[in-house]
This record gives sequence, structure tokens and C-alpha cells, in this order.
Amino acid sequence: MLQTRLSEIRVRWQDLMDGFWFVPGLISGGIAVLALIFLGFDHLHGESDLPFLFSGNSSAASGILSAISASFIAALGLSFSIMIVTFQLVTSQFTPRGLRGLLSDRVTQSISGYFVGIFAYALIVLAAVRDPAPNHPGFVPALSISLAILLAFVGLILLIIFFHHIAGSMHIYNITARISRETLEALDDMYPAWSNDATQQEDGAQLLAQWQQEGDPDLIYATHNGYVQTIDFDGLLHAFSRIGPGVRLQLAVCPGEFVSKESVIARVWSPRNLEDAAVEVLRRCVVVLKQRDMEQDPAFGIRQLTDIALRAMSPAVNDPSTAVNCIHYLQAIFEHLAHCGPAPSVRHLGGSIVVIRYLTFQEYVQVLVEIGRVTTTNARVARALLRALASLIDIAAHTAQERIPYLLEIADAIVMPALADARTDLDRQILNEAYQPIQEIAQKLKALPDASSGAARKEITH
Repeated sequence: MLQTRLSEIRVRWQDLMDGFWFVPGLISGGIAVLALIFLGFDHLHGESDLPFLFSGNSSAASGILSAISASFIAALGLSFSIMIVTFQLVTSQFTPRGLRGLLSDRVTQSISGYFVGIFAYALIVLAAVRDPAPNHPGFVPALSISLAILLAFVGLILLIIFFHHIAGSMHIYNITARISRETLEALDDMYPAWSNDATQQEDGAQLLAQWQQEGDPDLIYATHNGYVQTIDFDGLLHAFSRIGPGVRLQLAVCPGEFVSKESVIARVWSPRNLEDAAVEVLRRCVVVLKQRDMEQDPAFGIRQLTDIALRAMSPAVNDPSTAVNCIHYLQAIFEHLAHCGPAPSVRHLGGSIVVIRYLTFQEYVQVLVEIGRVTTTNARVARALLRALASLIDIAAHTAQERIPYLLEIADAIVMPALADARTDLDRQILNEAYQPIQEIAQKLKALPDASSGAARKEITH
């Protein structure tokens, strides 16, 4: 139970850090506390003769602090206005699913928190300034005011950095590059770090069929509607140690899939009756939230790039260059995925067995068909799709030839409508040139009776 709770806390903490109030709140609160600390130094040490400290009277101090606070609350309003326009542009022109990446941007969060912090700092110090009176000598916190001036100059530099950063974050090439980078990182981390040896040779479907013949499983349902964000594999290890050996578990869902209260998220075959507490531990290992996250869901990044490409090809946007850019990054992701090989679906944990569901290579690359449906009249975008498929087929010829027939089907589904809708002979020539390498591999594959043999593999790749 403790491991499961810790996993939930990690997920909630990440959501908190990705929001737009926690990090700015920490930074602004820290600067406000800094004001109280330096005011304490000023009260403790009184006036100082150091040449670099503020040496004006209370009126000058109030004027400077008032100017700083007014300037930075105005800069904060300007920054928020620019950010709202940026968010609206990204959601309307590219994809609304990219908004979370902008909200979690640490540079934007930090600068916004800094602006709020300077405003709070100036107000706190301004409230401590006292004019001289007959019964009071007055109080001008020179050290605190000097730091306020220094913070103001740093804030001006950060304001310029913010303008540069926000302009760069709106650039489509930066958006697609960021999504691609995060997707590749998620692909590298998608395999759980189990403490035991994995058995890749076992067939999960065969095991499930065998378990079904032995009896009906205990079904575990989701408690609420939403998307499977993460699966806590450490929590599963803890649950098995609590239930005991001999447990056979099928995870029926994977991160990124939508589940409702009627969805089965796990099936359990146990040699002993499952207690309600054990079922709850297993259920908590599948974290269901209201939105997807890329930590264990690289398909979410692929979906974002696909959505941007589809919107770019819509009549309202009509931006083929953006579509080609997305296809190039999708090609890089699929090439990386093709070299990874299939994830092992069967895991042994002492005396227990787990069958895990992973998205297959075919499920990932089928988004190319979606893009192909809207690119039939644009030979340039269709050529980019065919070149991506040609690269994937070439990799499959060296690594996993069973993927080639499916990739050939996708290529046919893209090129045939594109040739039919080609408006000029030049468009047809462009499409035929891009399709020719795929045709050559398809013809070699048909001519070979056994494409899985070593000789056949050598023949296809040459």
C-alpha cells in the first residue's frame, strides 16, 4: 500500500509542477520572504556607510519602490496577455493537446513568478519605510531598497528573455521538435525496470487462453472515467508480495487508453480468494486521470504531431510545410521504434506471472493512414509519407520482416488515392518516384516463397 501511495504522490506532484501556479507561487513567495529577511537586517544593523547602498531619504525610497512595483505589475499583465495569445494561437492553429507542454514550461513559470515576487518585494519594503517624525527618526531600509533596485534590473533582463522565449515557443518547428524529443524519451523509458528476468519468448495470448480454460478470473474495474496515465509497476510488485505466489495477472489496458467505470482494467487468476484490500491495491496501480500524459504514453506525442499535420492540411489553415515537418518527426520516431523491437508481454515475478498490454508497432504507425486521407491532392505531402514508409520498410527488412506487408498496405492506401487525385503529370511523376523503392521491395517479397529465411532476408535487403 505504501508503494502505491508513493506512486500516486509522484503523479500528483508531477501534475502540480506542470500547472501554472505552483512553481510561480514558490518563486514569488521566496522573494517575498527575502524581503522580510533583509528588512530584519536593516532593523538590526541600522544605517550603513557602504558606498553601493541606497543613500536617499524616505521620499526617494518610496518613489523608487512605488515605481518598481507599478512597473512590474504592468510587466506581469503584459506577460500574461502575451501568454494567453500564444496559448490561443497554439490551440487554434496547431493542437489543443499541446497546451500542457506550454503551461509546464519552466522558463515561463519562473519568469512569471519572478515578476510577481518583485512586485510583492517592493510592496513589503515600501510598507516598512517611515518618514521622520518628532518622536521617531524614520526608517529607510537601505539594504532592502538596494536589493529591490538590483532585482528590478534583473527583471528587465528577464523581460527581454521572456519575449525571446515566448516568440520561439510559438514557432512550429520548436513545437514539433519538443514533442518529438519528449516522445523519444518516453519510448526509451516505456519498458518497466523489473527486478527479475523477462521471458520474451512466451506468447501472452497463448497464456491467456490457457488461463481462461482453467477458470474464470476475478475482474477489476476502474473506479472512475478517464485516461490511463501511468501504471505503477513497483506497486504491482508490492501487491504480489502481499497476495502471495501463484498469482496470474493480465493488465487489460495500457497508458493512453480511455476507461469508464464499466471497463475491465485487470483480470486476476489467484489460487486463493482475493481480499478487498488486495483488489484495491491492484486497482490503484492503474492511475486513471482526466488527461493523457507522455511519461508512459509515447502515443500521446505521436497523436499531437498527427493532429498538427491534419490541421495543417485543413482548408482553413492550408500549410503543407507544417504537415511535412510533422511527417519528418513522425518518421524519426517510427524509425527509432522500429529498432527497439517488441516489448516483452510476459513477466515472471517469483511465483507470479503478469501479461502486459503494449501498443504494437502497427498501432503506432497507423496514424500515417490518417494523414494520407487528407493529402491526396498534395503530392509534396504524399511524397513525404511515402519516403517515411520506404525508410520503415528498409529497416523492417533488416529487423522484423513480418511488418513489411502491413507497411505495404499503408503505402498502397496512400499512393492510390493520391495518384487518382493528382492534378498534373508532374505530381504523378513525383508520386511514382517516391513509390518506386516500395514497389521494388514488394515485388521481391512476392517472388520469394519464404521471406523469413536468411537467404530471403538478404535478397530483400539487396
